[in-house]
Amino acid sequence: MTIAINCKAILKRINLFEYFLLKSPPLNIA
Repeated sequence: MTIAINCKAILKRINLFEYFLLKSPPLNIA
């Protein structure tokens, strides 16, 4: 159970990271 929760937390962090990259054009281009 803890492993599944950790995987979900990591996926959420990756999704937020991608969201901020897509939100800011300069970082997305570079």
